[in-house]
Amino acid sequence: MNHTEGAYNLAVSRLMPRYHLQPVRFYADSAFGVQLFFVISGFVMAHVMWNRFGKVASVRDFALNRVTRIVPLYWALILLMIPIALVGVHTGSQSWVQSFSWLNVAKSLFFIPYAAPITPLSLLGWTLNFEMMFYVLMTGALIFPRRVALPLLLIALAGASIVLTRLLANVHYPIPIAYGLSEFGIGLIIAAVWNSGFRIPDFPGRLVLVILILIVDNLLFNRTLGSVWGLIFAGPVIALAVLSSDISGRGKLQRFVIAGGNASYSLYLIHGLVMEMMNLSGYALNSPHMPTLPAPLATTLFAIMGLVTVVSSVAAAFLCYAGFERPVTAWLRGRQGRAWAKQTSPGGL
Repeated sequence: MNHTEGAYNLAVSRLMPRYHLQPVRFYADSAFGVQLFFVISGFVMAHVMWNRFGKVASVRDFALNRVTRIVPLYWALILLMIPIALVGVHTGSQSWVQSFSWLNVAKSLFFIPYAAPITPLSLLGWTLNFEMMFYVLMTGALIFPRRVALPLLLIALAGASIVLTRLLANVHYPIPIAYGLSEFGIGLIIAAVWNSGFRIPDFPGRLVLVILILIVDNLLFNRTLGSVWGLIFAGPVIALAVLSSDISGRGKLQRFVIAGGNASYSLYLIHGLVMEMMNLSGYALNSPHMPTLPAPLATTLFAIMGLVTVVSSVAAAFLCYAGFERPVTAWLRGRQGRAWAKQTSPGGL
């Protein structure tokens, strides 16, 4: 679905860093970007599987597809973070001292939430805990016919919100668990509307979408958009983007948008690591052992660092996608296809 890749690109753009100078510390307006992601995920999963509810093979296919898409890059990043964590523990970094243990490494690898300053060890992988909660419920729902599965899935999301909020009360996420799981449900509803054939006329839909994005961006810039407002705005933004826009063409802009959507998962996981490296550079420049820079020079230097962070994150994401994520995913799915064909052939039964 080409238009959904553009929606992923929109969400990922809200994860890119803004920064301030005192101290030099990059931060991401990531909560709203994550909330957009959750709505998009609910929409995409329901839409892609729309005609496959009630089929036993769909359960296996969906589960394996999600594992091969999410796990390889995530595990690679966790393993990459282990030596960084050990260095942090060795140097007495309180965040790493309080977060690192081999048990927490195992919990990180298997998407098990735990209470610590850094959870999971991939820095930004906490949203995948939410995604996996949704995928488990979605996998179970695929057993039933669609007319039963969708209401059942919405009820299950509501129930999981209540139960997990209580069970994980000591695990602090940037957005409440109930909000995140509700946003998957909003995505499911948008998918149902899309598949009903309802569309918003292009011009008024896009005009309202632009106005809404400007309002949201102003709230983000002034750091007044909390997760409650994110919950309110995320659904309408994605609904307007999906129901009133068509970027399914094959022009240069469309190809760029689709490419950005394809690499969005790599960008999400990689950009936190790039930002952390830039943070270390910024703190080094603020070190008392460094000569004091004139204010105009310092401002210019830190602005350049912000630009370098964005460019480096995007470049690293495309390299990661082309060099690791895409070939590894293709290889794993090829093996799955051959294994499934062998099991279902007369000689493999």
